[in-house]
Amino acid sequence: MDISPVALDTSIGLFCAASCSQLNAGKSQAFLVQAQPLASATVSTLPSISFITGQQTIKHLGVRLGYDMPAACHQTFTGIYQAIRAKVRHWSARGLSFSGRVHVAKQVLAASLWYHANFQRPPEQLLQQISRQLTRYVASAQHQSQGDAAVALAQGNSQDSAALPASAPSAALFPRVLTSSLSPAQGGVGLVEVPTQIQALQAKVVSRLLEPERLAWKVFQLHHLSHAPQASQLAYGATILFSTASTASLHLPARLMGYVTAFRALQPHRLLPVNAMPAEAILNEPLFLNQQIQLPLSPATTHSANGGVGSRPFTPQDQPLLLAAGITKVAHLPAALQVQHPQALTACLQSLLLALPLPWQAAATAAPTAPPWRQGHSASGTQLIQNTQTGQQHSLFITSMKTHMQRKNHKGNV
Repeated sequence: MDISPVALDTSIGLFCAASCSQLNAGKSQAFLVQAQPLASATVSTLPSISFITGQQTIKHLGVRLGYDMPAACHQTFTGIYQAIRAKVRHWSARGLSFSGRVHVAKQVLAASLWYHANFQRPPEQLLQQISRQLTRYVASAQHQSQGDAAVALAQGNSQDSAALPASAPSAALFPRVLTSSLSPAQGGVGLVEVPTQIQALQAKVVSRLLEPERLAWKVFQLHHLSHAPQASQLAYGATILFSTASTASLHLPARLMGYVTAFRALQPHRLLPVNAMPAEAILNEPLFLNQQIQLPLSPATTHSANGGVGSRPFTPQDQPLLLAAGITKVAHLPAALQVQHPQALTACLQSLLLALPLPWQAAATAAPTAPPWRQGHSASGTQLIQNTQTGQQHSLFITSMKTHMQRKNHKGNV
């Protein structure tokens, strides 16, 4: 891959102008996104900026990046693990009580993980080692006969470790970690449970996709979710997070895959039962990959646990005619049922209608309602909005001016 030095310097200049900052290219490093390590070999000799090659990594906002992201992630958390070991040695020399060690484990030791865990989940082996370090440190306060020598020996840092057995008796935490991690009101001591906390941090990232706040990174994540193989033709967006499609079948980037896995592990569910959902929520329900819309299977194919005929959610492969007609949500059914279709498509609509829960069937068969407002133009080309119930028309400019004046008067009366 050949990159022109002029094009590279021009891009750097545009970045500096847009961010009102300066960049010293001679002290900077870069790597080619989605490129193989060998692809950067031809650009590593550019005079303006150096490119990493092979297993080299660079840091951006404290996070290591490279062509081998699993290796970069392992390198990051190996350094954090070593730092936590050093902090354990430091705090083990203090005569803290059990409650004091619980506080240190949460606010000092485990806190070293949280920033990087927002971006990447630590490798499982390192995660278990870090969890054991924190548990041993806290539990050693309950075993004064062993004291901190057990912790030091477990780390291989005891001064007389040669005279001690190779496997020191590890301090057992009582009550166990899951119980100790509960709040004091629930019978625990508030001990940090590292894997659960990391899962919550990663799930929080995906949950923000469901919030209305507009952020630049949401565009990229929604793009990947919308173009997943199972969802590319459905236009479900973030709704695919609640679908029955397996996370692996979405073929997402590794970091987004970790976020989605953590979010789904929390088992998100509806706040209202299916029978109590308002009509607006029912119309927004997807038709495909929905746990509430089941396709009955033949008895020869499968049976449910209670001996009846089994079922599974509708998939795009089951109803290609509906997908081709753009019928992917319950909101599309009222209008589709009012139109004459070919026999095959009509049969698909009827089978799908019967698969809906009874309250959803009522919403799907209701006559489509006209929107309360309709946009149009006057003879002179002015943009208008019309109230479909009264027929009254309003100019968008006048309406916006009225709203502005009402807000201004309201502020003046406060």
